[in-house]
Amino acid sequence: MLLKLGLEKFEKIFTDEHLTDSALPLLTDKTLKEVGIPPGARLLILDHIKRDPEIETKRAN
Repeated sequence: MLLKLGLEKFEKIFTDEHLTDSALPLLTDKTLKEVGIPPGARLLILDHIKRDPEIETKRAN
């Protein structure tokens, strides 16, 4: 996801914080802020999660 969004520089944060694919539907702005993701990147990540039907389905369950 990060590569697709051009945010691959944040991959280490995701790895270090154990933010795996299964955690994506649970991510919130607050969570991303707490791990040090800047506002613009947070918006892109959350928008991607909202628009991805596979992730959004997991969030709804």
